[in-house]
Amino acid sequence: MTSKKRGRETVNVNEPPHPVHNVCVRPLPGGLAESYMRGLEKADDGRYKVSLEYPQYYPLMKRCFIPETRRKMEAAFQSRCKEENTSILERLISLRAKMAELLGFRTHADYVLEMNMARNTRNVSRFLDAFHEKLKLVGEQERCYILELKRRECGERGYEFDGQIHAWDLPYYMNRVEQVKFSVDKDKLIEYFPLEVVTEGLLGIYQDLLGLTFQPVPKPHAWHPDVRLFSARDAASGEEIGQFYLDLHPRCVPVSSCVLFRLWILKPSPPTTNAHTIHPLVSAGWLGVQEGHTGGWGLS
Repeated sequence: MTSKKRGRETVNVNEPPHPVHNVCVRPLPGGLAESYMRGLEKADDGRYKVSLEYPQYYPLMKRCFIPETRRKMEAAFQSRCKEENTSILERLISLRAKMAELLGFRTHADYVLEMNMARNTRNVSRFLDAFHEKLKLVGEQERCYILELKRRECGERGYEFDGQIHAWDLPYYMNRVEQVKFSVDKDKLIEYFPLEVVTEGLLGIYQDLLGLTFQPVPKPHAWHPDVRLFSARDAASGEEIGQFYLDLHPRCVPVSSCVLFRLWILKPSPPTTNAHTIHPLVSAGWLGVQEGHTGGWGLS
């Protein structure tokens, strides 16, 4: 029951189409790339319709220097499926607590952690407390640096400085720290890491690490012509272990987010002398790619 409730809550968030939130963008697009703006639908009143899906939400939160626009987007994003999921989550909390009690655990967290390295919530709390103490000084220094960036920018752009770092400020000012402190230009980086080169490099690393070979499957049955299907084979024996789809571009179908999941198990492997039996399976993966100012695509 708990897994079904959790599954329904996840589907509500990921199931297309997401609600569309109209964000008022000033004549100057607030630091957003022209290629990004061209991909937005314009409303009759002149405002732009910005989807809550990752490919439109995250670039806006990282690049838009208008605080009110970021605030509206953050509020809408965090309120996705609020009506549908509130009752599900309330019921889920109750069911998890009851299940933990029936199994002899103090909390659901203790039940989940019992099979993990942490073992229980007390160990997790001690680890987090110790981690916090070690990072507190560095965290305060970074907070002061971001606040100074915000104070300076608010003065330059004529916005009121409230002395706080809000949730809708973090993505933007973390991106600004990379630009100002470390001179990182994401658009320039994308030019040096084109999608095809990075993809082949990543697949090559995994083949070397896992002792596999990935062979493209011609004319795969997939949801889009750009989707690629690979056969994963043992490098030594040539035996097929499984297959996986690779879709590097955001789409509404089958899901709109970056995800990796198992689709189905094909068949069990014949018994071997090894301690572990490999079951061939088919998986599908969606990765995030980002379009730069020049229109080129690279892994984000």
